[in-house]
Amino acid sequence: MTTNDFPGVRWRGHWVAPDVPEFEIDPTSVGSDLPPAEFSRALFRRVFDIADVPLRVPLRLSADSRYVLWVNGVEVGRGPIRSQPRRLRYDEYDIAAFLRPGRNVLAVLVTYYGRANSFWQPAASSGVMGRDAQLVVEARVGDEWLVSDERWRVLRSRAWRALGAGQSLDAVPVELLDTRELDPAWVDTEFDDASWVAATVVKASHDGAFGESRPPVDPYGAMLPRGIGMLDGPRVAASSVRSKLPRRSRTCARWSQVINRSSAAGRSAPVSSVHRQGIAVTVGKMQQSDDGPGPPFDERSDR
Repeated sequence: MTTNDFPGVRWRGHWVAPDVPEFEIDPTSVGSDLPPAEFSRALFRRVFDIADVPLRVPLRLSADSRYVLWVNGVEVGRGPIRSQPRRLRYDEYDIAAFLRPGRNVLAVLVTYYGRANSFWQPAASSGVMGRDAQLVVEARVGDEWLVSDERWRVLRSRAWRALGAGQSLDAVPVELLDTRELDPAWVDTEFDDASWVAATVVKASHDGAFGESRPPVDPYGAMLPRGIGMLDGPRVAASSVRSKLPRRSRTCARWSQVINRSSAAGRSAPVSSVHRQGIAVTVGKMQQSDDGPGPPFDERSDR
């Protein structure tokens, strides 16, 4: 990336969220009109068409609290790195190698942790800004700008749930995922997102904000570029999914195909782990399963 890729301080992309609750602003308020939202994960998509792929397509993005970015079904990166919330960090990528002439899709999974933990500190929310899952993206595609706005489609996923109070495992992140609620094809170009809703542009509501929706804006301030190199290393993907149910479900079959195909290709599946009652997930020589009734088993995953 160069300084010419994203000139100026003001971003072109808008902060977007799955939804914004209705509320009235207290004229004497100095922010925090709404309490922080609970843990959730939101799926964002933006389908677009290009005639030719430019030599370079610089993109930058950030999220509250964390994101995973896919382009045409291929994971490109994840972040942002932990930071002081009033100096949120962003990441930059050149996504030209992942694009193709014709239809393309950006897919972003955004996690909002809700409560402070050992690796994330919530922002001091200012009205609706800084209290829920939010995403900002901008990319220069030739002479055009592709930005986060109301043209993105979004779904607040029911597939994940958080641990209850007092159930943390000594700061180890635990992921609880019901794959029946998540179609692994959501990151692909041909996925039908017609049932999803348009993303909501989040506008700052405090005095003096003038309804601004693009960084820099309180409570995140003037965001800073990533201060360390991209974290890398070997990725471990489940080598197989085995059903112990009397009748194999379509969801299990889809996930088995995705994980086996991803492992063969040397890349990770669209999510970091798979959980479902009666499903055995094999990673290398380690196998975990839940033979009886009850909630899906827990598995450690990255943050």
